[in-house]
Amino acid sequence: MQIGDLTLRPWKQSDADEVFVICQDADIAEFQTLNVPFTHEDAQKFVTGNDESFEEHRSIAYAGEVDGRLALSVVLHSVNTFDHVVEIGYWVNPEMRQRGLGGAAVTSVTQLAFDMGFRRVQAICDEVNYGSIALLTHSGFTLEARLRNALTRRDGEQTVALLYAKFPG
Repeated sequence: MQIGDLTLRPWKQSDADEVFVICQDADIAEFQTLNVPFTHEDAQKFVTGNDESFEEHRSIAYAGEVDGRLALSVVLHSVNTFDHVVEIGYWVNPEMRQRGLGGAAVTSVTQLAFDMGFRRVQAICDEVNYGSIALLTHSGFTLEARLRNALTRRDGEQTVALLYAKFPG
């Protein structure tokens, strides 16, 4: 899928080294549910696990690439086909932030979810993840709820999660 300079494509084994480097970023480590420390083995599992999840209809994951460099990850996960609800998650390479790539990917993959028949796409983020809050708001998601004690930070602190949602039409 092509969105301007951004290409969304399936993950490849050869992405693992770049995933390893990108996932050393402090914000990705803080706000994603990845292992910390994130190892080369974790990166290998990340790129191969996406294929397995897709085959089992648990998620649909894309790598985002700009000029041959890995720019982001965007995934539809927590698939609930009966209720027509899916959650979207993402991270953006720190070197590619502030270029609108994450918003473009989230907007496109959200539309893909609607085209597939989902009636609700939701996202959950930490209340201090200001980058995600801005991205979701800019992408047309609406804050629906503040969920107390819904996330645990890396330091063990229980904190507020923000629940955003977007609907077709």
